[in-house]
Amino acid sequence: MLENKSKRKIPVRGFTDNILEDITDKSSSVSQKLMRIQRSLSYVKSEISDSGIKISNKEYNSNKSYKRNTILKDNANITYITKPDLYEKDTLEMWQKPDVFRPISSFRDNRCVLKSIYLAPGQYKKDIVSMYTPDEISNMLANNDYYGYIQNGDWFELDTEKWTFKFVINIDTYYNLDKTFGNRPHNIDLILNKVEIRTSTYMQPPWTNTTDTKTILDTTPTNSRIERGNNVPIVLGKMASDDWQNYLPKFVEVNDGLGIDPEVTSHIVPKIKSVPTRAFIEPKPGAKYESLDVFGYDNGIAYNTNLGKVWFLYEAEIIGYGVWSSNYDAMTCTQYPIFRKYYNRDVIWNKAWSPYPSMTSSLVSKPIYGRQYLFEPLMFSKNDMVIRERVGKQYHPLCGMRFV
Repeated sequence: MLENKSKRKIPVRGFTDNILEDITDKSSSVSQKLMRIQRSLSYVKSEISDSGIKISNKEYNSNKSYKRNTILKDNANITYITKPDLYEKDTLEMWQKPDVFRPISSFRDNRCVLKSIYLAPGQYKKDIVSMYTPDEISNMLANNDYYGYIQNGDWFELDTEKWTFKFVINIDTYYNLDKTFGNRPHNIDLILNKVEIRTSTYMQPPWTNTTDTKTILDTTPTNSRIERGNNVPIVLGKMASDDWQNYLPKFVEVNDGLGIDPEVTSHIVPKIKSVPTRAFIEPKPGAKYESLDVFGYDNGIAYNTNLGKVWFLYEAEIIGYGVWSSNYDAMTCTQYPIFRKYYNRDVIWNKAWSPYPSMTSSLVSKPIYGRQYLFEPLMFSKNDMVIRERVGKQYHPLCGMRFV
């Protein structure tokens, strides 16, 4: 048993007398060096020499005893060790279950860990590619025992009657402050990355069936969802129109048998975070601009604001810092790991990379080319900011939901 600097123990078995190490390599961990050695040796087909290393080409098609435990690999070359005593079965049956096996590979490719398929109203099944059930993932988080089972970049695939949504996992970017299930700080923020239509008919998002790009967010005084006051929290997901509320929020919050699997949504809780504030005041009669946003900039922070179960992301959560939003906006945000790669900053629509913009929950708070914008949601096109008046019909919020 080897132990690296992070106190992670690695069981090693073999018939080697010694392993030669490149002492000039100061950047790699012990586990990385061992994995490179393992991969290099896997290509050797014969005995190197009488005093060298003998390579066995036998695959892990049966159990390998390690003291009182069993070590085996799955078809993705991930190594597991049993938690209980010796695993009696001679196959990989139930290898993935967290109460039986613990992953010990130092790294792996991202994978789908939960796939829920819609069958009929109120009927869902977990696809064979699912690694765990929703309850098992929730228990991992509750016990702070998720390392190796799930990681940033893994994903859920969740069906509704008409859509399939791919949500990418981001673990503990923020601690969970909601107390629905008591003190449960560890959580997964599921960020929507891809939407596919389950029928052969092409469909656009519900709010893009007209040329009016404001159908998802009415910024006029007629929008009763916008609170009035001098320090109103900016939570655009809650201000959005029925076109939005009857889309993802309904699939999560309303159990009508047509939305997302209730076994998943039962673990979704509101995201609580500090957000910027702005003054939204009824315009005076005869005002030049009919806008509730009379100043065009953020003016403070609302601490521990409830964003709801489905929420839009803010600018700094996506690009890591504030550009066109305010310092208040940036101060209250942490960048999600998946967005460190800029190509993740789009929502893929129906199997194709969409060239259309993504809407955020941030409002433009700085003059752009000398013009001060009022109540202007910040939108991205790839890695560039765009003005809503230049947007065509199709766009989609960068949004997410929190799983505990």
